[in-house]
Amino acid sequence: MLTRRLFTATALSSGVLGLAGCFGQPPRPAMFDLGDAAVDAHMHLFNGRDVPARGFLLQVVFRDMAGSLPGGLLQPLADLIVGFLLAGTRTAGQELADRRPAAPVDDQALLARAIDDYYGQARTQAQTMVARRSVRAGGDVAAGSAIPLRQPDLILLEEMSKAAGVPVGQAAAGIPASGTGDGPAISRNAARRAVTAPSIGQQLAPGLLNPDRKTVDAQSLNLAGVLQWATLMTQDRADIWGRAVSLYGKPREARIFCNYLVDMAMWLQPAEPFQTSRMIDQISLAQQLSRNQPEVLVLNFVPFCPLRAAIEGPAVLQQVQRAVLDHGFAGVKLYPSMGFRPDDNSAISLAYASDRVRRDPPPRRALDQALAALYRWCEDQDVPIATHASHSFGAGPGTEAYSAPWLWAPVLADHPALRVNLAHFGGFGAHNPQHWQDELGEMMASGAQLFFDTGYWIEAARDGTGELLARSRAFLARFPQAERLMMYGSDWHMIAREPDHTAYHGGMRDFVTALAGGDRTKSRAMMGGNALRWLGLDRPDGASFRRLQRHHGRHPVWRDLFAAA
Repeated sequence: MLTRRLFTATALSSGVLGLAGCFGQPPRPAMFDLGDAAVDAHMHLFNGRDVPARGFLLQVVFRDMAGSLPGGLLQPLADLIVGFLLAGTRTAGQELADRRPAAPVDDQALLARAIDDYYGQARTQAQTMVARRSVRAGGDVAAGSAIPLRQPDLILLEEMSKAAGVPVGQAAAGIPASGTGDGPAISRNAARRAVTAPSIGQQLAPGLLNPDRKTVDAQSLNLAGVLQWATLMTQDRADIWGRAVSLYGKPREARIFCNYLVDMAMWLQPAEPFQTSRMIDQISLAQQLSRNQPEVLVLNFVPFCPLRAAIEGPAVLQQVQRAVLDHGFAGVKLYPSMGFRPDDNSAISLAYASDRVRRDPPPRRALDQALAALYRWCEDQDVPIATHASHSFGAGPGTEAYSAPWLWAPVLADHPALRVNLAHFGGFGAHNPQHWQDELGEMMASGAQLFFDTGYWIEAARDGTGELLARSRAFLARFPQAERLMMYGSDWHMIAREPDHTAYHGGMRDFVTALAGGDRTKSRAMMGGNALRWLGLDRPDGASFRRLQRHHGRHPVWRDLFAAA
């Protein structure tokens, strides 16, 4: 195994890392000035049809939130979300075919209807179960018996009622009446009254979308946040992009968004019972939306899944290349925590991957070959890479560890000109084990072009003072090169699960200002200037700049920022 110390010693003694980005040399003077504006180096603007929703929730999102949500409700919560996520959510292909603005979405009405539908079906299922048991026992359901729910649905009802501030019995009385079962007792008289009373969804939706933060506990706020995020995921991507601009794209906020598409389907199970967006449609739609968004320049990143490439062959890399060369995409997005390493996948397990993969798994060396081809092409074409680098969002047992920074050491030794953003890494102990920060710092000190962003660093945005600020300052003091590699990122819309996500940009700007000690040159670099270097937008003679200029040169933000080129 190539340890970080061996990598550092080898790279420095051979001079390999000195070929590109060695911080012993004076930095290149900034050619373009963002002023106080920012680059958001980490965003997601996809909707619920662009990912395998059930697997994404159960295998990734909820797994990562273990302990943050009440126990026992994850399966019914996933069923509820998937149910309304698919009701009217359009695929990328459908949105491409009909670009007329969608009707305004009433989040409250959407969620209310989804809860009504879910609990109407839950009551029917419970009724059927009780009826079958009664027949097997030779009896019948008594006329005055209770109308129950199954235990998981009861748990979800109780937790949503608590989060919404509605008595559970009152909410249950609003379940659409349709039979009997074996869960909480709800009298038939109450069911009759529910015909004219507000439905369960009408009672719960207002409080779930706007919970009383002073009275509900943290787990209830997390539950409400997940449901708010899920309603966002039902919207057209054009509306999601518009929401992002309204939150973070004001003139003195972010002028450039880096939008990461994702490809997780090969790693997730069970198989989805509905149509997901084709990647070619997502690429085409993202290109169109970027052209039509005048307030912010959106630079898209195309996903690359080495497992898909190992199975489907060269067409996967060719699609990535077309996205960059023909559709104006700025870079490539990798998700190692799904279950692969940046290098040497000889020992990885595919036991938890999709049914398709487990039925006919590819040789592990095929993943390494696919990744090696990607790295060669990105280095040759001056294409940056963004990679998930938080100890989170693992699709299988222990795969979060595949996001560790030192796993990139052999890749960067072989491809010293490659520019890599370790997304989410700006947690300084909050997101990742402490030794991960130390490893990253030593790699940066050796000259590796490892950038890192602050995506989902909610702790800093909320209260960037005291121990957190001191720990971050200590990191920069120990590894001063990090001042030129740290980039602002929000991880919106994933951060939309947080009740205070609308204040994220302002909170992070305040934190970065304090971290830089009031030095505007340093804070501006962290908020945007460093990202321009990662993107290759600091070098008008570079391949990345020339390529993006061909595709985006007429965009108002491009003309404003890069007219000097």
